[in-house]
Amino acid sequence: MNYRYDLTLEETGILALEDLDLLAEYNIETLEQLLGATNGLQNIEIFNEMDNKNHKIDSLLKLVPQIILEKYRRFEDKKTRGLLLDGEEEADLEDDNERE
Repeated sequence: MNYRYDLTLEETGILALEDLDLLAEYNIETLEQLLGATNGLQNIEIFNEMDNKNHKIDSLLKLVPQIILEKYRRFEDKKTRGLLLDGEEEADLEDDNERE
C-alpha cells in the first residue's frame, strides 16, 4: 500500500476494529489526523490501549515516508490539545495566545 495523505486508518489494514473505534472517539480517522495528533508517531500514548501496539506502530512507520514523518515531527503547535476547558479557562488561553 502506498501512502496518501487522505488514507483512512481502516484502509491501511493495520488497526483492528477496536483500535479504529478508540481513535474515532478522538476524531482520528485518517492517517494524516493520526500523524498530526501524535506528532509524526512520536507521542504514542493512545497506542498503550491497543493490543500488539509495537507491531502496529512499526507497520505505520513503514507506510509513511520519512520526509512526511519529519514534517509532522518538526511542527510545533502552541495550542493545548485534548483538554476540555470551561469558559473561564478557555478565555484565559485565548488571552495568552493573543499576547504571543
